[in-house]
Amino acid sequence: INNVFYFDKLLWHYNFFNFHKIIGEFMSGFSNVVRFVVKEGCETDFIEVFKTFSNEEGEIYSFLVHTGDREYVAVGTWESEDALVNARPAMIGNLDKMRNFLEEISSELGVTDPRSGKIVMEWK
Repeated sequence: INNVFYFDKLLWHYNFFNFHKIIGEFMSGFSNVVRFVVKEGCETDFIEVFKTFSNEEGEIYSFLVHTGDREYVAVGTWESEDALVNARPAMIGNLDKMRNFLEEISSELGVTDPRSGKIVMEWK
């Protein structure tokens, strides 16, 4: 019985500390969010380009959301601001692969509406 209790206690400590380590790293991370408006008839091509992307160094998780008629938002989470900054050339390269499928959002923004910043809260 003591061995089982000891094992359970070790497992609890392992899970407790790993949970806090993961949450702590994620909470101190950064995120980028980019809005796109896709030209009519180009959505399939646009999504196919996204399928070719690979994670960059320091990228934790990314996803694409269909938010409206031909409108999409890409969201990325990063270990640090430096990781996000270092990945910008690759992200611009990815944008260049799909630029022909995008409508200009405005003359000030061009074909993307990007934002980035520190993650301040997470919930489930």
